[in-house]
This record gives sequence, structure tokens and C-alpha cells, in this order.
Amino acid sequence: MTRAHMQKAGDQLAETLYGSVETTQPPENLFLSLPHFSKHRRSLYPRHPSTMQLCLINNDPTATLLVSREGIPMYSVQTSNSGPGCFSLDDPSHVVYRGGADSARSKRTAMTTVKRLEQYNASRGHVETEIGVIEYRGPKEGTHLMICGQRSNKEFDIPPCIPPPSLIKEEEEEEEKEEPVRDNSWEFTGVESKRFRWQLFAHCPVLMIADSSFTPLARYSRAKIGIVSRARKAFLEILPAGLGLIDFIVVTFVAFMKQRILIEGGPNAVYDHTLHSSPISVTPSHSVHSSPCPGSSPIPKTPSPGGTP
Repeated sequence: MTRAHMQKAGDQLAETLYGSVETTQPPENLFLSLPHFSKHRRSLYPRHPSTMQLCLINNDPTATLLVSREGIPMYSVQTSNSGPGCFSLDDPSHVVYRGGADSARSKRTAMTTVKRLEQYNASRGHVETEIGVIEYRGPKEGTHLMICGQRSNKEFDIPPCIPPPSLIKEEEEEEEKEEPVRDNSWEFTGVESKRFRWQLFAHCPVLMIADSSFTPLARYSRAKIGIVSRARKAFLEILPAGLGLIDFIVVTFVAFMKQRILIEGGPNAVYDHTLHSSPISVTPSHSVHSSPCPGSSPIPKTPSPGGTP
């Protein structure tokens, strides 16, 4: 994606996200303005009555519960062997523990499962439907995810954006070498054969349709600890154009954050996205009935090009 295309995407996103607010002028450069939410607070809380905000109870996107503005649990994200940052809906303590950079790093090779929580029923408890399974396969393969559908499952791969150490070493032996370009986006073919792209705009992940319209579907806002501005939890905002693709957005968001932030983002990125988590009480869920994704565990591995699986 060239700089000109990125600038065009930023301008169109800015017009879409800020243009409807008369009291706030659209920023000239979306890449510089997106993380500075306090400057455009009136246009961000909320922007449109038909948007949906899913708040992350635990700021770690790979081990959390996503709740609506009304506090209704909508999705759970669980990562196996995730230690103190693990969240379980049927945990007797009903507490989300403080995670951090160390616990986030330990999730590199763990399996992450995303489940949709159906309407709470007093007799049945929360009914969980598995909608996605995410697995990190190594520095060369990246992350593999499977979205579970009613009729069939769809699989995707997020390739690594940093060249493997062996490739970097070979480049260093050359007399003239260019510094590897870090691609902080992920473009893929999704529902109805449309192209989608998760893109980091100044550390703010945005999902858009990857065509000339650059229609934004969702974006993620990091937590604030409240030193300069008002404290808040992290949240994923589903924009009007993405309300029909919420399951799809949530699963691809978790996979993108796992690969691009927790694995490739470095210590500072992990700290920014996970360290602000703190113990929060969650309403007891009684029993949990799970609807597994057919053939979802484990994800079948495919042989890597020119090597063993």
C-alpha cells in the first residue's frame, strides 16, 4: 500500500468518521489524529446512534470478555495456558485478573478461542457458540485462524510482517541492503469474496473494505489510565457499515491483535495494550452450555512451503 493510497484512505476515513459532526472539523491527517481521542471527544462518544461499542473487561484482547454499553456479555475470548490473565465465564471466582506484558508474551503458542454469548437464561445460564479459533504457528508461518460458520468454516492466515532472522542475516551479508519494510496491515478475502484490511493507523487498528471506497467497518480504542484525560477501558467500536458482520469483525480483530501487537509489536506495544488491566468483578453466569465449532480443535496444520508442518 503506497503512501498516496494510505493518505487517500486516511482522508476518506476522516470524512466518514468526523464529517457528520458540525462542531468538530475533520483532522487533516488521520494518521496523526486517531490516537489523540481527547481532541475530538465530542465526535467519538458516541458518533452515531447505530454504532456498537464492545468494552473489553480485561484490556488484553486474547483473554477477555466483551460487553455492550448496557453491561451485557456479548463475546468471550479465552487463551489456553494464559496464566493469571485468563478469563473463564464459568470461573467460580468470576474475576478477571491483572495480566501484563509477561503473561501476554506467554500466549504466543497458545490456542485462542472466541465464543458468542447468547441471551442469558436463568435455567440454562449463558449459551456459548464457538465462532473462531486462532493459533500462532511460528515466526515463518504467522497466525492461522478459522471462522466457524453454520454451514462451513473459513480459514485465514496472517503472515508475519517482520522477515525471519535467517532472511535478515542473508540480507546483512550483502554490501547494499535496504531496511525491511514493516507491513502493519493485514488484507484478506472475507465474506461474499470481498477484500478487507485491518490497518494500524498510528497504533489504532481500523478495519475497512479494501477497495476505492475505504469504507470503515470497525476500530479499536486503547485503554486510558486517566493521568491526563479521563480513564476508560479499551473498546472495539462497530461502525454502521459493519453491524451485519459483528462475529466476523470480532474474530479477525482478536487474530490481528494477537499477531501484530502481542507477537510482533514489541514490549512497549504489549504494555500499552495489556498492562492496564485490573481486577473486575463479573456477574456470575451459573452454568455454561457450549456449542463447539465443527472440527475446530485442534486446527489442522498444513505443510509449510518447502518444509515439514
